[in-house]
Amino acid sequence: MKKLYVLFPLLFSCYTYSQTLVDIVDLPTGTYWNSAYGLVYENSKYWISSSSSSTGQGIFYAVDDNGNLVDTVTESNYPTLRESQGLAFDGLEFWYVERKTARCDLFRIS
Repeated sequence: MKKLYVLFPLLFSCYTYSQTLVDIVDLPTGTYWNSAYGLVYENSKYWISSSSSSTGQGIFYAVDDNGNLVDTVTESNYPTLRESQGLAFDGLEFWYVERKTARCDLFRIS
């Protein structure tokens, strides 16, 4: 009976706090975009990293609200930087999570 008391408020809250789709941004086509892994919105740009190596490693792109490619970051200081497993922005710099088999490395990119 105690489980029912916990389950009922949980189920009820799902109906009272429903979500609504606000907007859709159509991304370019291709393997990079199909394997998008990290997303950051900064300065009216959607910065997207990918787990795909189709366009190079250690690269991430920005698109505008219409899905047009508007900017690119290529990390030339680390030419061996691998595909992404996440992306963040702290207000000053990007944080790139590099995908590896046994572990992940975190890079700060200005």
